[in-house]
Amino acid sequence: MRDYARFKEIDELLSTGHPDEAKARLRGLQASVIALHDEVDRLQARIGSFEEMLSLPRTLVREEGLVYVDTPSGRRGPFCPLCHDAEGSLIRLEKFASGWWCPCCGAELPLHAEPVRKEPARIIQFRNKA
Repeated sequence: MRDYARFKEIDELLSTGHPDEAKARLRGLQASVIALHDEVDRLQARIGSFEEMLSLPRTLVREEGLVYVDTPSGRRGPFCPLCHDAEGSLIRLEKFASGWWCPCCGAELPLHAEPVRKEPARIIQFRNKA
């Protein structure tokens, strides 16, 4: 409704013989309407992403110590494994120079976790004491 009042002001300027001032205000109004439409498009894209994550059955995947969600449109994440383990939350990690950072718990995780090497089990033979 605020824009409606601005249009009325522009109409009043035109009818009172101030076309240059009306044009300047109209350009300003046009810029704000374009910015609003851009923001609506951005928000609709985010809503679509959230709806996809909430409405589809989620498949959680752990890879290199991080949590991901597989969806039909691709893998989402990484998410903080500490927050997920503690509360079931899916908090998206933020990338920084040497790894990942969780904005919720503050955990810093390495960019590429070292795979855990499993040593083969050693068989220790018992000696018969006879």
